[in-house]
Amino acid sequence: MLARFLTHLTKPLILFYIVFIYIIIFSVWWSVLLFQKNTIAFDEKVELNAIGMNLSIEEFKQSASYEKLYEKFSRQRLMIITEGTTFLMLIVVGLFMVRKSFIRELDLATQQRNFLLSITHELKSPLAGIKLSIQTLLRHTLNQEKKDRLLANSLTDVERLEGLVENILLAAKFDNPSYGFANEDVEVSSILCATIRQMQGNYPRHEVEYKQAPEGIIRIKGDKLALSSVIINLVENAFKYSESAENPKICIELSASKHQIQFTISDNGVGIPADQKQKIFEKFYRIGNENTRSTKGTGLGLFIVERVVEMYDGIIKVTDNEPHGTTFKVQLNTSEPQIARNPELSVS
Repeated sequence: MLARFLTHLTKPLILFYIVFIYIIIFSVWWSVLLFQKNTIAFDEKVELNAIGMNLSIEEFKQSASYEKLYEKFSRQRLMIITEGTTFLMLIVVGLFMVRKSFIRELDLATQQRNFLLSITHELKSPLAGIKLSIQTLLRHTLNQEKKDRLLANSLTDVERLEGLVENILLAAKFDNPSYGFANEDVEVSSILCATIRQMQGNYPRHEVEYKQAPEGIIRIKGDKLALSSVIINLVENAFKYSESAENPKICIELSASKHQIQFTISDNGVGIPADQKQKIFEKFYRIGNENTRSTKGTGLGLFIVERVVEMYDGIIKVTDNEPHGTTFKVQLNTSEPQIARNPELSVS
């Protein structure tokens, strides 16, 4: 809590807290002053009424006139306390809401800055790789094996750029309701298996355990780009964030039932802190600092995943994978899945 407070303690917020403290002190001081003035006025009225009735102050306090005067004074005192407290509470609530909005905007500005830093890196890296491969092919005479390797590396970089563009496009679609989503046949099992094979090529150290029920090609109606993004982002994250494990392992399960498909992916990587499990679905949000983090990403992936899941009236849950890592569970409500038997469908 203290660390978060100090993180957001910028010059505008320091000024805000100074103004906040001044308003509180000013309001309390005026309330006390008004309360004291009311008490002085009451004492003076008691003294004047006692003189007017030729009574001592003690004798006047025993009269019915004093009781009426004291009752009026009590109502005024209660009014001052009630109105002062209400006014003070409104100020506190109002200033708290202003502070909350300011910090939200500050967080959003920071996340957008991080997005620009990461998107610059994500664009430059594959472009530099493609440029280097092409220059090597043009300037040197290479055997076929080296040519094939350079072309394969270039293709991988192109696919990385394609995935980045697709994520940006999807994020823009969700921000603009005028964009529509397709309703076509989507072979989710084929997309999943192809994604796993691609990730295994990029991360050869990983062990993958894949289970599917029923076996075969699971086909549903939906938007291919959106559904592919859910699968690709979750699978890619599992591989990326478990790379540092001594023996990285990914467990993936896909199942289909009437009007529903379920997808679960677990890794034994670094895991996600409990206080950030909900924040990871915010747009542009990434754990850590953009200047020091080494893992690639833009902060759009899980934002898109959650929005697509919501679009299909589904549920996504993130939990710890004991003893290490993270588990994502996705449930999508769709048209009744179609199952086509295909013995060649595999992740190997």
